[in-house]
Amino acid sequence: MRRSALEPEQYQSIVDAVAEDTGLPESSVRSVLESVQKIKLPARTEVRPSDAKRMLPLLQLKIDDSEATNAGADPTRTRNAKNKIGGDPDWVQNPMPPACCGTVMTFYGQFDSNLGGEYAICDCGVLYVFYCESCLSTESELQFY
Repeated sequence: MRRSALEPEQYQSIVDAVAEDTGLPESSVRSVLESVQKIKLPARTEVRPSDAKRMLPLLQLKIDDSEATNAGADPTRTRNAKNKIGGDPDWVQNPMPPACCGTVMTFYGQFDSNLGGEYAICDCGVLYVFYCESCLSTESELQFY
């Protein structure tokens, strides 16, 4: 059985170090290392935002001032909130579109928590929602101002 691309001395020094750090017997460490080496990891797929299958048409989500007040949110904040479905994400930080099934997931929408009241997530972030058109899984990303 092929243990690794390491020289036998290097492999042994790793086994010794892990055994010493964890207190496990050397035979247990070797068994775990050999089991891990049998796992076939999928090749990493490099994806770019432009790889998404399609873009949904933009639909801005606006909150009425009276609705905001009744919900305990601040109307001055809700007027400037970046809530929407479709279009491109308005990233607060670096773009981080998730990938699934070998392609960038489709951006569904974003929800700005800079509304005041109970709606603020930590220091007011934006929640981005994505879905995979192939397997229908979803993923969200949270970024902060």
